[in-house]
Amino acid sequence: MSGDHGQHQNPEWKLVEHIVAALFDDPDVSVASNVRLRSVRRRTSKRNGRDIDVLITGSVAGQRIYVPVECKHRRRKVGSPEIDAFIGKLLDVGLPTQHSILVSTSGFTRTGAERAREVGMRALVLTGANLDHTRERILEAVQAQVYVGCHLAKLQFQTPQPNPRDEDLLFFSAEGAYRGSMHDLLWQAWVKGTPPATCGSYVYSVSIPDEWMHNADGSPKELRDIRVKYEVFAMVKERRGSASWHTLNDALTGSPERASVRFDFTGNKSTQMPRQFDSEEELAAHLSSTSSPARLTVGRQRLPKLAMHKGLLWPVPSAVLDQWATAPPGEQEAAMERFRDGASNNFWDFDDEYATILDEAQSGVWITMTQEDAGGGF
Repeated sequence: MSGDHGQHQNPEWKLVEHIVAALFDDPDVSVASNVRLRSVRRRTSKRNGRDIDVLITGSVAGQRIYVPVECKHRRRKVGSPEIDAFIGKLLDVGLPTQHSILVSTSGFTRTGAERAREVGMRALVLTGANLDHTRERILEAVQAQVYVGCHLAKLQFQTPQPNPRDEDLLFFSAEGAYRGSMHDLLWQAWVKGTPPATCGSYVYSVSIPDEWMHNADGSPKELRDIRVKYEVFAMVKERRGSASWHTLNDALTGSPERASVRFDFTGNKSTQMPRQFDSEEELAAHLSSTSSPARLTVGRQRLPKLAMHKGLLWPVPSAVLDQWATAPPGEQEAAMERFRDGASNNFWDFDDEYATILDEAQSGVWITMTQEDAGGGF
């Protein structure tokens, strides 16, 4: 890096070059630091040439373009003598001043900025990396991962049977082929996007395809007026890390030309339990109330299972359903409770059958749902 000998004794001078190089990084150009170019005005080897702090290489209309960048990391502002020294270096290596950039962490004198403009050089001020505050710009940051879950709060339907049966919620074709359960279909609707991933209560009337409205023996299923109430909630999981940001501003106008924000959460695992929020207002207030200077919010990610009665998550593995179905009388509730409280009752594990259904749920909608007024007393 160019400048006073003292800055070479300061390890922060190398950081400035890295920051500047990162600010200009782009898929359409190549950016290199500490490039040595051979002099074109005198006979010398490349080893004894001139150093360019950052060299940006690109092409315009098939022509290769070089943009040399000089970095000044010093206590006093850059003046016209430093501008002229950079001009001399560019002439020595055969690069035009019109494509050059001089970056200073301490700013420019008025005459220095005007001298740069005279020769087409861009004079830019790097903020967030000056001698006194480089490390203070590395700020505490919080990453908030927002998960959105859905609770099946209420299910209502009409049937001529005096007492509802589990079989009422199982659907078959006229040939007796099993098509799914009511819980499967409501879960599939959630995965597909109904209700929306916004906190609140939602009421829908549900229409099952006519070809599925049969019992296991092929007889018509007399089920009507199906209504469901969902309650959508958010869960926020946070982890702490650091953030830094830098800007390049025009020395004369002060207007920003480039900016970079970097978050680092490497090795910082969350030690907090996720927090649940039932309204958008509560969620927004929490996300904006952090004491950390920087926050990165990630989401929203739908949790891929429905929350049922007493914390049971649907779908339940097929093998577990079979165990419940064959449990001796009076033991089914205890078996369900053991599963609810166990590690297998989680949002992420699916058996092969439901993994296939989950894939199919992304490509089609099996039922029709019509939204109703959530405040209608249902």
